Amino acid sequence: MEATLKGDDEYEPLFEDYRSAGAYLPATRYVSRYESGAFNALARFDDENAVPETPGEGVAGTSSTGVTAEVAEALDRQRHGKGTHGLSLQWAANGKYTMTWANVFATGASANDQAVLSFAMADLSLDLSGQDEAHDAWDIRIGLTDASGTYAELSLADFASPQPLFRASITRLGPLEPLVDDGKYREPYEPVFQTYRLPLNAWAEANPAFAPDAIGGLSFVLVGGPGKVMLDDIGIGP
Repeated sequence: MEATLKGDDEYEPLFEDYRSAGAYLPATRYVSRYESGAFNALARFDDENAVPETPGEGVAGTSSTGVTAEVAEALDRQRHGKGTHGLSLQWAANGKYTMTWANVFATGASANDQAVLSFAMADLSLDLSGQDEAHDAWDIRIGLTDASGTYAELSLADFASPQPLFRASITRLGPLEPLVDDGKYREPYEPVFQTYRLPLNAWAEANPAFAPDAIGGLSFVLVGGPGKVMLDDIGIGP
């Protein structure tokens, strides 16, 4: 409210990335979602016509062999829909999902403008047989292609590692909890989206030939496995 009603943007960095106030926050785990009014969405998945091959207008999606891509509804711990959809990616070993735009889009990134690639991601590892609460078998790298076709790739872990799932204990009954919850809390874990904001200039630093001011392609490179995630709200933000 301070930012919206009073124009005080002092707290905005905290909402953009809670780590900016790490020295003042309690030592625990955090998950955050952030999207400003200046966010330019490139791919959302709530349109009834959205499919992995055409996730949005003017964009084509391709999956490598061994990657299963599906537009699906995000589910809560009771396996009920949350009312929002995302792109689910499941893979057994290395793979890739790439979005290519028919026309390159300007990002506004420059030496003086720290534009970011922004997207939300949830860990769905528990959907896989034999997976426990934490993933430790995979990594994700983010590849970008500029207007001239130059490609640069960085690990998501260079910016922020995917959060392990949070386990929720609803009562203090421990092992007896399933006897009294009447099926309301089918699973102790609920996948939630975390927003990742990655400065586009980082790709130019990794590959000086890469020009971040206009982008024609975005790849999610899936390293290791098995793994499963859901993506949503992909775009460019200030």
